[in-house]
Amino acid sequence: MSCNQVIVDGFEQLSGWTRYRLKQFCRRTSKGLLVTTHRSLGLPNLLPMQPNLLTAQRIVAYLQRHHEQVISDEDVRHYYPHDSHNLRELLFALYDLFEQRRLRSPRQELYSLLSK
Repeated sequence: MSCNQVIVDGFEQLSGWTRYRLKQFCRRTSKGLLVTTHRSLGLPNLLPMQPNLLTAQRIVAYLQRHHEQVISDEDVRHYYPHDSHNLRELLFALYDLFEQRRLRSPRQELYSLLSK
């Protein structure tokens, strides 16, 4: 069985030398090269992924669909990375917040409300 396409997820994680060799291999053997990456690496961009705030809020709501809403739209707005549109980093930050709030005991919650 012969393949005509090489697909690499996380192309930026390869060393520069390995990326160079892979591109040369694909050129030499007339194979297509399709990669995912978080930054431009000199290949044509087929589909730029830059989720906006509304998309991020919808994803967070979907991820909480089986839980009490712990993360609000306002939380997403606060943590949304306006400069990089890096949804992965946003979700990491919000997951940490989710766990902090989820693990807070009712007694701690009451204490924090009364101490304000």
